[in-house]
Amino acid sequence: MSQQFPGHLRLHKEDQSEASSKAPSNSTDLIDQVLHAFSQATGWAAVATAETKHPRTRTRPPEYDPNSRKWTVVSALPMDGMLDAMEMNSMPAVSETAAQELLDGIATLIRRIDETERVVWRQEAELASNIGLSMKVDDQEELASKIDDLLSHTASALGCDAAAIYLLDDATSVLKMRGCIGLPKSRLAAPPRPLRGSLGDLEALLGNAVLVEDIGAMPQWQSPEEFGSAMVIPIGSLQMPQGTLWLWSERRKTFNSNEVEIGKRAAGELMSILERRILCKEVSEARQVTRAVDEIATRQASRLPDEQPLDRRIDLAGMTDAGDKVATQFHTWTLRPDQQILACIGGAKATGLDGCMVATTLQTTTEVLWHQSLTATQLMRQANDHLWKLGEGDWRSTMSLVEIDPATGQGCLCTAGRGSSFLITTNGFRPLATSGPLLATQPDAVFSVERFTLEPRDVLLMFSPLPAKIIQHSAHEFNELLRTAHGLLGKPAKEVIDQLAKRWLELGLPYDVEKSMLWITRSNPSAKRKPRPLAQTLSSSGDSKPRGTRKSR
Repeated sequence: MSQQFPGHLRLHKEDQSEASSKAPSNSTDLIDQVLHAFSQATGWAAVATAETKHPRTRTRPPEYDPNSRKWTVVSALPMDGMLDAMEMNSMPAVSETAAQELLDGIATLIRRIDETERVVWRQEAELASNIGLSMKVDDQEELASKIDDLLSHTASALGCDAAAIYLLDDATSVLKMRGCIGLPKSRLAAPPRPLRGSLGDLEALLGNAVLVEDIGAMPQWQSPEEFGSAMVIPIGSLQMPQGTLWLWSERRKTFNSNEVEIGKRAAGELMSILERRILCKEVSEARQVTRAVDEIATRQASRLPDEQPLDRRIDLAGMTDAGDKVATQFHTWTLRPDQQILACIGGAKATGLDGCMVATTLQTTTEVLWHQSLTATQLMRQANDHLWKLGEGDWRSTMSLVEIDPATGQGCLCTAGRGSSFLITTNGFRPLATSGPLLATQPDAVFSVERFTLEPRDVLLMFSPLPAKIIQHSAHEFNELLRTAHGLLGKPAKEVIDQLAKRWLELGLPYDVEKSMLWITRSNPSAKRKPRPLAQTLSSSGDSKPRGTRKSR
């Protein structure tokens, strides 16, 4: 048995022998029906008293004017000369005043319907570009007008009386009308049509132009409106179909190849209009995201410590470099009431905004806990318990926490994850090889501690946990960085941090790797110019808020 609709045909036309002459017209306008019913019920006819600038036509929707829907009542009785003019007012079922009041009420309802249809008209055009409801009313009007103008010009060029666009939803299961001309705007509020069974739309979405010369004789093409003939053009591409463009003619019509090309060009122009709107929206959203990310980065930088000294016997500085991204690492320090200095470097295993949130949470948790007179190990366990209880999400983090007594230089280092800390003395440098489980990987985790002593001019240099590939593939360059650090002993901590950041780039170490550094050194008592009174020697900077180096962007 031969196929009824061959798949190889690009243009489809009905068999002329099956065509029958039929020229159905659209249903009577709802307003005309209401006014006719008004006349039948009251005996008074409604006559328009306000002219519209652009009356409704098949190819152009009326320009909305709130004063355009006005009528006055006149007698509906025939003027055949048999009745006296004075007797005509008593003949209708209701008085002229009551009829005029009823007609005014009908006009008010019709104006509200017009307003509602216009809102639907704007928003359907906006939804056609999948922009949401964030556009200004003026932008909605402009987009809807562009779509209507394009449909109007196309219909006029093809000799058609109406046109409409139907776009697919995200699930490609239904087709929703997003714009029309030559049809009542109330059609825009109609529910979407299912794609299943819509043969004309399905065939067009395969990339074919479907020509229906007699809709009545070929009901299988499932025309959404009752007209004489129709043309269906695909919107989008075969790989990414977006919907269909329907063009209708009241009379039976044969479409030629030139008219098909006009329809295809109109569909392409329509897709260009929607794509431009989508692109503008995406650019606007991208700018908003960029501004939000910049604000987050600025807020993170403001939370990093500045250069306010904690204790005259300890000089420390740090940096966190996230490049142009939000930071997933941090450094911070404080002077506790018991005159112990706590400093730490931490970071999240996650990246991007997720890692940013984890790092900020860890920094906040640490800064809250270290005012509770906890040891380094106890603080690490408390931070681990807090992150573990946060539930869903990847809260795994690394942190190196150091506690130093400025008076004696004795300190301890506790690390979650694999640490990258080095003790630098006049004799050289050695790693402090502490490691432990990542934070938020298991409850009741055990963290080891390594103790050390900072002699005068000794330095504790701490890095954020660096990727293993840097240690393996850039071991020579990294050792050169440590040698540079050894040669900077005795210099101010802030100056050293700046030089190490510069040296990092000179050695060719990966510049796009987010990193934090912390330099902690003990001052040399012999370098003092004058002995100070004992009370001054043992005093500290007080309870002022500790600060340090801001984030380097």
